[in-house]
Amino acid sequence: MSSADQPVRAATVATAARTTAKSVTAELNVDDGKEPESYDYGVVKGKPKDNLFVHGNYNRYYGYRLPGATNRDAVSGDKRGTEGEDEDEDPRIGLLEKGWFHKKRCLDVGCNEGVMTLGLVKKFKTETMMAIDLDESLVKRACVNLRKARSAAAAEHAASQQAQQHPKRRKLAKQTMKSLSQTWFVHGNVLASKVEPNSFDCITALSVTKWIHLHSGDGGIRYFFSKVRDLLAPGGKFICEPQEWRSYKSAVAKVKRGGAGAVADTSYFGRLHELTLRPEDFADVLANEFGLRLSRELRVAGGSEGKKKKRGFEDRTMYLFVKTR
Repeated sequence: MSSADQPVRAATVATAARTTAKSVTAELNVDDGKEPESYDYGVVKGKPKDNLFVHGNYNRYYGYRLPGATNRDAVSGDKRGTEGEDEDEDPRIGLLEKGWFHKKRCLDVGCNEGVMTLGLVKKFKTETMMAIDLDESLVKRACVNLRKARSAAAAEHAASQQAQQHPKRRKLAKQTMKSLSQTWFVHGNVLASKVEPNSFDCITALSVTKWIHLHSGDGGIRYFFSKVRDLLAPGGKFICEPQEWRSYKSAVAKVKRGGAGAVADTSYFGRLHELTLRPEDFADVLANEFGLRLSRELRVAGGSEGKKKKRGFEDRTMYLFVKTR
């Protein structure tokens, strides 16, 4: 496996973001083709049937949110015995526009296993993609997924070179292979990363603000927004998917049920009443304090129908912000 297939530390993000044609020196290793081990980073063992993923670092996250994905390879889109949807099974991708990502320098915060990240890279053909997550085991899994995606792209590129293949197929295959070659997964905390200002044209933070807020408070979420502002180039896009306040309460209740007193004592899980900002305030905070103007709201169809509990992403709204200053 090449070094670019392996997770890298957050300290190397600045170098990787500036260097699109060079390998990134890795500090961690992933056994070639093997499923990564399961680590306990950020996972608190709770009562029976409860593992408390207190940073939102759920394993098999897409198997829960997108049950159909369990019957399909999350990276290549190959069916595993049953009929499924096409490879972009995450419905949120269908709401996003090519111009926000195509030939852009992108950063995905809280990438989990990299399923959404790789979907964006393959569909929109990014110039570079850096994806960061706190959980080392998830980043290792993402690196395995990246390697599979690169292998699939190489096979498609080879097939596209055969006689009588349409030129468009050749072009798309070449672009996909190039974009995946400029994709990296990083193990680290974006709040502690040192990256040069104006390094990215598009930043995504999907379903991660709640966890930053619960661990770092109002000051922490404001600091995260300031990092986003600094990292974005002028005119850059920030796509944020904040969780609703009710989900904060659900997370707190789960931690209490699981008996994770240490977590509650050292974070806002046990002091939820001290948080004065609410997710519905984020748009005003981003605009008034950080120069990120709300441009559009994006919601998966069916999200407003009835009160039935959603397992997919129909209960979430994404917000597109543009850096104005």
